[in-house]
Amino acid sequence: MLTGTTTSDEEPPTDADPEADPDTRALTAPFASSPRGARLARRLAVRWMEDWGYPPESDASCAVALVVGELTANAVRHGHVPGHGCRI
Repeated sequence: MLTGTTTSDEEPPTDADPEADPDTRALTAPFASSPRGARLARRLAVRWMEDWGYPPESDASCAVALVVGELTANAVRHGHVPGHGCRI
């Protein structure tokens, strides 16, 4: 889905409800369709993993970071639409 952008390098946005059950809540966030957006998406995915109890250096967190990084980088490279971002 192509939507919105993000503005902060340090705090990627999240639409997740912090009070919701982590196993059932929907996690989504908009990112700029750029290399920076892909990097922020990867960081946010690692943060979500941390919220679920997986430290950033865990195998699961590293695997998620790799997959999210690759998918968002591919979206930027092959699906870039000027003026539109992407959402994970």
